[in-house]
Amino acid sequence: MDALTKLAISPVSGEISSPVMEQISGKNYLFCYGKTGYRDVCISFSNRDKEKTDSNNTVGHLSFTYENQKYQIDFGLGFLVSGILPIYDFKCAASGAWLADGTLYIKVHVIDSSVGSIKFQLSFQKDSLTIFMRKQEETLFQEFDGHIYCTI
Repeated sequence: MDALTKLAISPVSGEISSPVMEQISGKNYLFCYGKTGYRDVCISFSNRDKEKTDSNNTVGHLSFTYENQKYQIDFGLGFLVSGILPIYDFKCAASGAWLADGTLYIKVHVIDSSVGSIKFQLSFQKDSLTIFMRKQEETLFQEFDGHIYCTI
């Protein structure tokens, strides 16, 4: 029974900041091709505790329009953020990290009546963004499986 009390989901490992953050934060990327239903995507960052300014305090916000509805997934850089998975209204916990090449990797753990995960890999170029999405759940989350290419 002691093992059950120690169970926890670990945040994504990797860098918690990148020079790319300042360049892309708040920019709106418009859908060009890929997974249908998406119109635009925006990544922004804020501090979860306004009093603290250290990098272990950064929350990312993945905002997107899907089927003419605005949605947002919040994630911690180096820690998990609890929230609600858009479209499905399932409880989730999400974290992210920067890979060596300036790619942002986000993992959303679905922890509700359905259990699974969704992984986002966001690759930023000068004026474009490519998002690779992979879901791990047998029947749901089809909206989050595939890729999207966007430009500013």
